[in-house]
Amino acid sequence: MKITFSIEFVGLGEQLLSARKAKGLSLGDVANITGKTAANFNYIEREDVKSVPWETLRSAADAVGVQLPKDEMWDLLHEVVYR
Repeated sequence: MKITFSIEFVGLGEQLLSARKAKGLSLGDVANITGKTAANFNYIEREDVKSVPWETLRSAADAVGVQLPKDEMWDLLHEVVYR
């Protein structure tokens, strides 16, 4: 079974970009931390993607110290869905 939710976080890319720069991290640094490509993270920062898997977004946010909105709700949803 696949459950799909769509939620729009306007401005989240800019928050990620600002946080990354404030920490002095390059796109390559974040790629190494998250295990994703630098290009992938660049697309997220520019909000040039139609969708991003939650775990990818969470790892990107964690890498630069940005707390995602409603993080606790997603934790609960993940627990319910993947029990």
